[in-house]
Amino acid sequence: MNKFLFSLTTMVMIILVVNEMTPITEAIFCTEDFCKGVECPSLTPQDCQNKSDGRYRFVQNGGTCGCCPFCVRVFAKGEDCSQTLIQPRMAGTSLRSECEQGTRCDGTTLKCV
Repeated sequence: MNKFLFSLTTMVMIILVVNEMTPITEAIFCTEDFCKGVECPSLTPQDCQNKSDGRYRFVQNGGTCGCCPFCVRVFAKGEDCSQTLIQPRMAGTSLRSECEQGTRCDGTTLKCV
């Protein structure tokens, strides 16, 4: 059990460190003309609102390097937010989920507080 907790803690710490480095790597990865060759889906705020598996908010400049519109899953206070801590954060990519405004994902309870 202790090895599992150590491994889980180590993994979360690595993810948090990489997440903090994203602005640095994004500047290297997302060149000024990167979006010129990207084909974006036609996505509207209404498309995000119509998703049936939860609340979403529309982000005009989301996705890779902010090239395309994007829907971000929004978790309410008290909801499980574990996927916000483990989602991949490659350079230049948007968050795929987040806790609602005014809350954050508690790393101990894995709930939006």
